[in-house]
Amino acid sequence: MSKKDLKPIRSEHEAKEKGRNGGIKSGETRRLKRDYRQKVRWLLELKAPPSKAAKVAEKLGIPEGDIDNADVEIFAQHQKALSGSTRAAEFLRDSAGFAPPKNLNISGDMNNYNYEMDEKLRQLSVDELRALANGKTNRRGA
Repeated sequence: MSKKDLKPIRSEHEAKEKGRNGGIKSGETRRLKRDYRQKVRWLLELKAPPSKAAKVAEKLGIPEGDIDNADVEIFAQHQKALSGSTRAAEFLRDSAGFAPPKNLNISGDMNNYNYEMDEKLRQLSVDELRALANGKTNRRGA
């Protein structure tokens, strides 16, 4: 939906009504997500099928009765990661709490900007700038 498809709100009553409806829908969505998370947690906590539990218990040296579905799934992802699956490796990394930040904030202080260095960089040729960017330095005039 683009901005041109949106219809302007004509009155205060209409604004309140749309806000109320949005709040109701938001609550419904939050409840659905909460219920889904609870169901997934419940499934992961169930004891694993004996055939799957035996394999994991043997490999990890854990009593078979202590293996749940989460253990089996983590083990399976680990095996995939060892076989070269980048997605499985990312899943394990993220699940362990080592996910990279989704947003990177870069800030600086222009009060400490080095105008002298800026002028020196302006005097460099394109080839000299490329060499500098690639880590090759030719200490010209330094």
